[in-house]
Amino acid sequence: MHGGGFDYLVFASAKSGTTWTQSLLNAHPTVVCAESRAFGDYFDPTNLSGPHLTVEKFIAFLGAYYRAPVPASEKGAFNKRLLHRVLGAIADESRASSGKPIYGEKLTPYVGTALGAVRAMHEWNPAVRFVHLVRDGRDVVVSAAAHNLNNRAKYAPQGPESAQAKEASAFLASSTLPDEMVRRYAAMWADASSAAFEAQRLFPNFLEIRYEEMWERPREHARAIFEFIGADASEAVVDRCVQASSFEAASGGRKPGEEDRGAFVRKGSPGDWSNWFTPEQLRVFQSIAGEQMARRGYTSGEPVVRVVSRTRREPA
Repeated sequence: MHGGGFDYLVFASAKSGTTWTQSLLNAHPTVVCAESRAFGDYFDPTNLSGPHLTVEKFIAFLGAYYRAPVPASEKGAFNKRLLHRVLGAIADESRASSGKPIYGEKLTPYVGTALGAVRAMHEWNPAVRFVHLVRDGRDVVVSAAAHNLNNRAKYAPQGPESAQAKEASAFLASSTLPDEMVRRYAAMWADASSAAFEAQRLFPNFLEIRYEEMWERPREHARAIFEFIGADASEAVVDRCVQASSFEAASGGRKPGEEDRGAFVRKGSPGDWSNWFTPEQLRVFQSIAGEQMARRGYTSGEPVVRVVSRTRREPA
């Protein structure tokens, strides 16, 4: 019986394939995959494409206006219960409106919030089926930086002809990355990767999917995800969902690996980092994320493609 919160959570560093996985799940006839940015103590009003705010942080802001009918010493517990009710209401309304009984979300934690988000999820629902997506951190850095540069080019406050917009376009055109973005997104990836090891320890229902494997064998991994969350994983359903969420479908007809640097779905193919990183940037990346890369089985050379998905289940 589904209901009363999230049935599953898809967790990863941003730009690790969560949008692709979300499309795959939403193509399923009984599954909803949404994104509310549930957990994390984070608010950034300056993000170019729109403010970044978690539901947890919104509830904290609400406390400045809404006077909780409890003693001050109990306000923290009250806010936590309110947060859980709000998230539960989002899930239940989504089920009712869509007619789909299985509800989950993707969560790409903001930098510095990953471990707190994992622990908050566990406190709320330790039985949730936790899906971790992991991708080569170097490709994540390139994808995240390209997305940021596109936003700078499109949404620069002074307009597309401003110095900021032109600088961003120049970086994209020359396949180069600003050093500060390499540092920022390396830290973001390492933060999420480290938190996922804690999730594997905490959640008895845990599945890890590697982006590079999913790129090579999408049907195999779609079936594994559907089975893990308790959805129909028959061949016909898997084929339909994989086709509906393919790179071609998401990109408007481009073939896998065919790049559009101005698109959200830019290229997708593993190993593109080698076309962007300078030797010094690779050294900086390794100094920040090298330990997590080694723990994840990635070498300093080409991306590793190997079976690493793991599932632990509690008895029904």
